[in-house]
Amino acid sequence: MTPKTEAIILSLHAKSDTSSLLEVYTRNEGRSSYLVFGNKWRSTLQPMAIVELTSQGNPAREMRTLSSATRLFVPQKNDITHTCLMLFMAEAIEKSLRHPMEDETLFDWLISQIKKLDQTDELQMFPNEFLVALSEQLGYGGVILDEWRGLKSLDIIQTVLLQ
Repeated sequence: MTPKTEAIILSLHAKSDTSSLLEVYTRNEGRSSYLVFGNKWRSTLQPMAIVELTSQGNPAREMRTLSSATRLFVPQKNDITHTCLMLFMAEAIEKSLRHPMEDETLFDWLISQIKKLDQTDELQMFPNEFLVALSEQLGYGGVILDEWRGLKSLDIIQTVLLQ
């Protein structure tokens, strides 16, 4: 049995009728994968939920088996726009964070972004602001991000296409 770890759910992919692959970003290990047997945790393992996980298996192995999952925070806004933006965030994080390295600063920042989205109704610029801030968190910063910060979506698309 491994110690409990705090995690952000990125995705849950069904592999068969009785098993699924859970992709998470954890406070202690960075990006991790878990095998999930049965359907009893499906409601707990929603994308961008913050959970506490316990697993069986060797932490040095790439894949462990999920033993338990406890919700710590689940986004409360269930309208289609917030849900789509949560899925957008999960996809961006899943595609960007491939390393199984601990990064508590990034983990805390991601939690703050999940809570920020859940507390706001000002959603027009959220995807752009999130991607720019994620780029900064990953070490891609500088002048271009400062220039893009105040632009609207159409301006960004035209800037990229005209270069």
